[in-house]
Amino acid sequence: MKTFLKNLGTQIRILRAAKGLTQSNVASEIKITASAFAKIERGESDISISRIEAIANVFDLSASELINQADLIYKTNANSLAKNYSELEHIKNEINRLNKMVESLTERVRKIER
Repeated sequence: MKTFLKNLGTQIRILRAAKGLTQSNVASEIKITASAFAKIERGESDISISRIEAIANVFDLSASELINQADLIYKTNANSLAKNYSELEHIKNEINRLNKMVESLTERVRKIER
């Protein structure tokens, strides 16, 4: 749930910035304080469906459209993490291979020096 709230907050912040609105503008429109709205944008506050609907209306979206966009951010982040993990695994394997090669070469040099 925490990840969803963070992604929803990110989506709201993106939409707000794209419309050129301040946190105070949106907060005023949905009748909450600017600090409460800031917590929503940071994903630090639970949010009711009625509040999601109110925020979505500010951006001429339905609640489901706003939620789906936040879900898309989550899926994109998850895919990116999976790709990064795969790349890190590949790098780790390459480092292990190179370490073995260095060990082998070090052993050969020691034998030659004897």
